[in-house]
Amino acid sequence: RCAVAAAAAASISRALARKAGRPLEQGVLIRALPLKSLLIEIASIFQAKAQVDTKSDRVGKPREPARQFVSTYMIRKFGLRSLAERNVQSMGLSVVQERDTCTRARIFGRVMGLPEPTPGYRGLCDLVLEGLKALYTEGSIKDRMLEDQPLSPMEVASATLAVVLSKYYFADHDDLAPPLYPGGEVQLGASVVAQLGGLSKGASGGGVLLDDWLEWLIGAYEDSKKNASSLFEALYIRFDANGDNVLDLQEFTELVHSVQPAADESDVLAMFEEALDITGQGDRIDKAAFVEVALRHHLPCLPAADLEAYLPRPLTTPVDSA
Repeated sequence: RCAVAAAAAASISRALARKAGRPLEQGVLIRALPLKSLLIEIASIFQAKAQVDTKSDRVGKPREPARQFVSTYMIRKFGLRSLAERNVQSMGLSVVQERDTCTRARIFGRVMGLPEPTPGYRGLCDLVLEGLKALYTEGSIKDRMLEDQPLSPMEVASATLAVVLSKYYFADHDDLAPPLYPGGEVQLGASVVAQLGGLSKGASGGGVLLDDWLEWLIGAYEDSKKNASSLFEALYIRFDANGDNVLDLQEFTELVHSVQPAADESDVLAMFEEALDITGQGDRIDKAAFVEVALRHHLPCLPAADLEAYLPRPLTTPVDSA
């Protein structure tokens, strides 16, 4: 365990030194944060990130990537880059030491890419913050996370529905059920309700522990992302009927509008150019590039007609973040 922690410290230090464009400091002893201090920092960072993201969204500014935000947060807190870097390293060490036994440390490490980002970590921060904001007001996230009171089944169901309907989740037929009557509220799918019911076994009195729900939510999101990838692949094949991997702007627009009819011309053009750049072969847009762009921009993974059956209101154009 000590060897793993030491390796993590060295890895974090190298990454930060490369980012800063200067040599790695020698002889600086990095100590892991005590668990209590780590949990306070985790709650503080989640609250701060939620508040900063809201301000960015309000003015149409891209959200700061999760891992980069941790460094920014520490610089604001300590005022000196060297102190900020050491505290990020300390947090990384703490995550490594505690993640096997502390669910919250494990979640934070995955969401923020600490001590190193894992494949597919992008998007997890938006997902988790959407869940926290569905449960708590932005200004109370830190205190409520530290209180760590069990959630009622109704709170969990309501927050889950809010996340599934958000632009940070790839909802499919298993996640949702149509309203029971015209004009009624959309419902969670039976399989999701059953899974949430199983979470209540982790807390006394039929409640659900926040960390258990967040970890389940991340797993559900990753499953939904895999399903979305399969759908986008099939969609691409349908529109690239001759298999030449060439889609002009009109064909690409029709492809996007098949699942996101509200996407405007500028959004579609941005996705089109991204897909061309990812493929890097002139006018070719290969399947993998389209899937990556579709996931990055959180295109719905249900056909528009199906989505309208669940959501009797206009669809909005999603905005990707890290």
